[in-house]
Parts: sequence; C-alpha cells; structure tokens
Amino acid sequence: MNIVLIGMRACGKTTVGRRLAERLGWPFVDTDDLIVAASGLTIRAIFEAEEEIGFRARERVALREALGGDRRVVAVGGGAVLDDANRALMRAAGRVAWLRASVRTLIERIRHDPHSHVGRPPLSDAPPDVEVRRMVAAREALYRATADMAFDVDGRTPESIAAEIAASF
Repeated sequence: MNIVLIGMRACGKTTVGRRLAERLGWPFVDTDDLIVAASGLTIRAIFEAEEEIGFRARERVALREALGGDRRVVAVGGGAVLDDANRALMRAAGRVAWLRASVRTLIERIRHDPHSHVGRPPLSDAPPDVEVRRMVAAREALYRATADMAFDVDGRTPESIAAEIAASF
C-alpha cells in the first residue's frame, strides 16, 4: 500500500509528504521531481514548450513510476486528478489523502513562495487570487471523489498533519 497526497498547488503536499515518509520510514516520491529529473526542464519550461497537454502526458508516466512500488508516500501535482486514468491508478495503488486548504491559505502561500513564481507556471492569465478560486472550483469535486480522507491544513504544522494522516491509515 502507498499513501498518495493530492490537493491544490501550495497546500503542502511535498512538505507534509516528507514528514509523513520520515514518520513511517517509507521513501518519499514527488511526481513533479520525477518529471523534472527525467526531462531536465523545470515545470514552467515544460508548460511553455509543450503546453499543459505535454505536461499532463509526462505526469501520467511519472505517476505510474511513482506508484510502481509499495510503501511509498507519493505527492502528485495539483492537476493530476484531472485525468480519469490517474485517479483510478491512485486509488488502486493505495490510500489517497486530500490536503484541503482554504483559498485564502493557498493565495498567501503562493504569494510568499518564491518557487511558485520561478518554477511553476501560472495556469491562466488571471491574477493569482482569481486563478486559485477558479482552480479550486474546478477541482474540488475531483479531490473529494478521489480521496479516502480529507485533512484540513489551515493553521496547522506539517508535523501535525503528517501525524494525523499516519494515524488515520
């Protein structure tokens, strides 16, 4: 069994995932890291060169690789749930934990994370707060349908979230 972390960009999947993996003594895998390592490009560069469709194809390959083992904590990109096959693979490979953050928390984290501006592409021409609201509205039902459990992250430490996930699964 694996534990797969899903949720919006900046909800804490990578940070919580690392803490959870340490707690469980399992390896941690981030599909964005696999994509970057395999391509030698940043996520932003892939989006610019191949657009979202090219990135999503790479994401499917990375997800299959990440979930090819057992007893792993896997963090996936925020849009991985947009693909039916990805959702089915995540559910078949283990337990799925949705890290649920409020729009306000997501906007604040994105604004204060230099990696969000350098390595991650904007997904539309809209201002960040409008983009986040649109993405949450478009993806929330998919996160809910895919997840075995949801974990609210607002105002919590990564350690407390990791502990709750470990105790739940």
